[in-house]
Amino acid sequence: MGCSVSQRGCVGTTNNTVLFEGNGSSASYGRVKIVDVVVDDYLFTAHRKDLNDPPFEGGLMGLGDQVTTMDGSPEIYGGGGDVVNTIKISVGGGTEFLSVSALQLIPAKLSLYGWVDIPAKDLTTDHSVVVIDFSVPAGWSISRVEIIGMASHANTVNIYHPLFDDPQESEYYAAIETKSTNNYGILVATCEGEF
Repeated sequence: MGCSVSQRGCVGTTNNTVLFEGNGSSASYGRVKIVDVVVDDYLFTAHRKDLNDPPFEGGLMGLGDQVTTMDGSPEIYGGGGDVVNTIKISVGGGTEFLSVSALQLIPAKLSLYGWVDIPAKDLTTDHSVVVIDFSVPAGWSISRVEIIGMASHANTVNIYHPLFDDPQESEYYAAIETKSTNNYGILVATCEGEF
């Protein structure tokens, strides 16, 4: 199974925010538009720890991984036959949405079966996904929630991909598109993040 594009980094559209820690400080995470992320910022990432359910924990002492490359240009999905999928979950008293390429890999669990990296186009409301509550200091609250809705469209979505310094620790990263609380991200997989 592969990714739609070769990538490791954070996904977002021009209207979205991502949670990151800037300038190497460990105080707290802040919110900035993905287009404002720059080299040397720290973005929240997670890596596998198989004894957990879900089997993910914060990367590098919860500080995330440092961005080493930003080319400044988005990959454009939709509008030309590309399909964009939107995942809907209910968390923290609100509803959260994440729009990704239909081929973006997302760690998901189906009923009693184990975790797999699955393309967004194959997700259903029978799947659970991994969310991160960024209102908790350093983004340590990682949990599993069920998908409550899926939609697809061909509208244009700009997706930006900063690259991290250590891909071995950057197997999964948080992406968000928020309609309500701005507190939650959903883990998505890099090409190197397959189970």
